[in-house]
Amino acid sequence: MIKMIFACTRILAYHSIHPTRLDTLALHPDEFYRQMKWLASLGWQGVSLAEYVRLTSQPNGESLKIFAVTFDDGYADNLKYALPVLKEFNFNATIFVVVDRIGTDIIHETKWLSLYPNVSRSDYRYLNWNEVNELLDAGMEIGAHTCTHVLLDEVNYQTRFAEIADCRTKLEQTIVVPIVSFCYPKGQYNKQTLEIVKASGYNQAVVTPNKIKRFKQPDVYQLRRIGVYHNDNLFRFRLKCLPVFDMIRMLRSYHSILEL
Repeated sequence: MIKMIFACTRILAYHSIHPTRLDTLALHPDEFYRQMKWLASLGWQGVSLAEYVRLTSQPNGESLKIFAVTFDDGYADNLKYALPVLKEFNFNATIFVVVDRIGTDIIHETKWLSLYPNVSRSDYRYLNWNEVNELLDAGMEIGAHTCTHVLLDEVNYQTRFAEIADCRTKLEQTIVVPIVSFCYPKGQYNKQTLEIVKASGYNQAVVTPNKIKRFKQPDVYQLRRIGVYHNDNLFRFRLKCLPVFDMIRMLRSYHSILEL
């Protein structure tokens, strides 16, 4: 069994946990269970992003055996299939919701309908407000993922500001809890986006792609994650958690800095 896991990156990024979805964003619940069970067996504790940042910022916090579990987009299957697994191992997580998609079945990629004709449209459904509150009651953190999942570096300043700030406002007005964590759609952002996220009152933000646009020294508004996708069985997942793979990701990030 691999004992030495995680180095700098200890934030996991999931999307959908579903038994019949076949797109790259969906992981089978059985695989998710195996991954969480493996981490629990090694003595690691899964926490929300806000808790992860709070704990690792304390003296000797980096030595704690904790990792953050995050889910992007806010699919309804996060409640049905992911939550029972998380609770079995006493883990918490952060669910980043696209606020204007709450309660809808908008297809993230319309090509999925033709690529996977046997998958029901309802399998792509997003959480509704009652389900968001169920996740909160279960101890999960709700984070912001913009209003419409727009690519933030491809829109003007006014749209960018509204997508970031209004998402937090709408969430806080509806579920009446502080929203302190943000996730950049598809990991796309620029220096101006970072400043808007900070000014909008978020305490931390995450990004998944390897090429991190570090405009300053690494900070809590550019936290790297390990993306977990459809084909990531336990073997592949273990490899992704190894320190050597984290080093490779970091080298790719630093290479991208030289290209800026």
